Amino acid sequence: MKILFLVILSIFQTNNAFDIAPPGTVLLANDVYIDKNVVSVIAWKEYVQSKERNSELAFYPDTSIILKGKNYYNSNEYNNSPIKHISFEAVEDYIKWRESIINNILENYSKKTTCKSKFYKKYYKKNIRVKYKIATKEELKHAKNNGIIEDVAIQEFHSKEDFIEEHSFRCVAKFIYK
Repeated sequence: MKILFLVILSIFQTNNAFDIAPPGTVLLANDVYIDKNVVSVIAWKEYVQSKERNSELAFYPDTSIILKGKNYYNSNEYNNSPIKHISFEAVEDYIKWRESIINNILENYSKKTTCKSKFYKKYYKKNIRVKYKIATKEELKHAKNNGIIEDVAIQEFHSKEDFIEEHSFRCVAKFIYK
């Protein structure tokens, strides 16, 4: 999982006042960034493992889902597939976790750290934080219509009101000043 986290940290795009995007995102507009992809099974597994390592409650998806004779969550074959069959409460917890991971590294990054991420090097100790939320329908439409992301699924949910467990989701990140 450490390798996955470092891989995620190495994905950047530059174009803006904040010229290095938060991990796994691309510029949407005005210092707002959107996930390149929907949240995947492997990203969810990383969330679960991180929470359990810290003796915190983690939310599991429905682990009884079988696709092509294999368990959707537990089979590595589906690691890059969208995470589905989770509660809205679980999504909210994932977003809080993701935000805390990124902001904790921003606060505690040092030159002695083995992570060579340009994002953390640039924004370390700059009184900047990253705030995450679920991408709205309008943000997804803007991203798709402007060629920012190509794989916007019809079945992505955008809020608690349109939440369906079988749908996938992606996050939006915004820089904020402390």
